[in-house]
Amino acid sequence: MLPYVDDVEIDTALAWISGRLDGLAYLHAMTATDDFSGDRVGFHRRSANRYVQLFAAHGLRRVGPNLYAGPAVLATLTALEGPLEDPVDDTDVQ
Repeated sequence: MLPYVDDVEIDTALAWISGRLDGLAYLHAMTATDDFSGDRVGFHRRSANRYVQLFAAHGLRRVGPNLYAGPAVLATLTALEGPLEDPVDDTDVQ
């Protein structure tokens, strides 16, 4: 759903999620460079780096496929549990 929400609404939603997160959040998003089938009406073309920036602004870090942890959980993770390295995305799509 995130690719269909504008930046202001995503920022509001991520602030809400981060403020209440006591575990992991499943946050699925497709990027501008992903090849997917489905509805493109209202799709906001964002790079992977843009999503990383949006999530990081609220203390959310990727720990698995589409799984994000907030500060409370990040402090408890072992070395192999996360967080994962951020993706490298050379596109100029925001």
